[in-house]
Amino acid sequence: MHAACVSQRYRKGRHGLDARGNLMRRQSAASSQSNVPWRKSGDRPTTVAVLLIPSFSLLAYASAIEPLRAANYFAGKRLYEWYHIGIGFEPILSTHGLSITPTRIDEAANPDLLLVCAGVGVENHARPETFALLRSFARQKIAIGAISSGAWLLAKAGLLDGFRCTVHWELAESLAEEHPNLQITNRLYEIDRDRLTCSGGIAPMDMMHALIQREYGSELASRVSEWFIQTQVRDGEQPQKMDAQHRFGITHRGLLRALNAMERQGDGDLSHDELAKLAGVSKRQLERLARSQLGCTLGQHHRAMRLDRARLMLQQTTLSILNVALACGFATASQFSTAYRARFSYPPRVERTRRHARHNPRPPETGELASS
Repeated sequence: MHAACVSQRYRKGRHGLDARGNLMRRQSAASSQSNVPWRKSGDRPTTVAVLLIPSFSLLAYASAIEPLRAANYFAGKRLYEWYHIGIGFEPILSTHGLSITPTRIDEAANPDLLLVCAGVGVENHARPETFALLRSFARQKIAIGAISSGAWLLAKAGLLDGFRCTVHWELAESLAEEHPNLQITNRLYEIDRDRLTCSGGIAPMDMMHALIQREYGSELASRVSEWFIQTQVRDGEQPQKMDAQHRFGITHRGLLRALNAMERQGDGDLSHDELAKLAGVSKRQLERLARSQLGCTLGQHHRAMRLDRARLMLQQTTLSILNVALACGFATASQFSTAYRARFSYPPRVERTRRHARHNPRPPETGELASS
């Protein structure tokens, strides 16, 4: 069905698209200066430049762009337009192998919003040319956003200093450890003045709902969300991760309170007395609950949490193994190494060696090139 047909159909509906259209124009003129992060003049479409980083998340990308396409579809005109750019001019592959050929930056229209879309291995692209491109857009005083691990690049380029921001939970703690002054939250998305950051996955759809709502009103935003069977739109304050109840299938509310407190505490130790008090049971009963519902003691569970955090830090940061150990609550490197080997079957230095191999891939031999 053509967009014009959709426009006609809703013009006859009980909402009345004529009235909505007039409302959209009035809201656009006002909200483009106040409610949305970008500044533009007149009724021209909002232009988005999508900077694709190799191995970008296809799910996050589609969750950001598809709502804009649907908004155009329901409005019967172009409210948004977008184009793709890269660090160079070569086709850019997503994690699924989809290839997108970027537009030459010198041939592209000036955008209202730069949206950085990245994915796995974002650390491989922390290069001077990447940061130079990002900073050149920042100097143009346009809105700058990022989805999934794209926020990691913005932070490394210094473009999130002084702004609330969020990033995929897998990168959050490592980024906070290396940049303690960043205002990192665990929210789905953050819109702070002209900076937009989103955790990734399907959360960009929630952020785009908020942006469409700000610029063109709730009715159009709701039509877009319903189109994608998104019947429950989440606000930015929702956390990224499931709580312990859903992740581990915990049924006892007291044990759930104790586990949530342990997660909030991070690498700090809560005493068994404190945890039992939070749970409202005796220490012995709390341990019985942990064994029956977690399959391990509370101490074992807490150590596994700290080791999982340490593994991410070894993979994502350049912190020394000792500093990772201390950041995750271990007193010495040897204590940390023993615990790490027990959980993952190899020592921390092997994890760091694997990180180096990922960041410095070996050039293929001549024979490998011929056979590929």
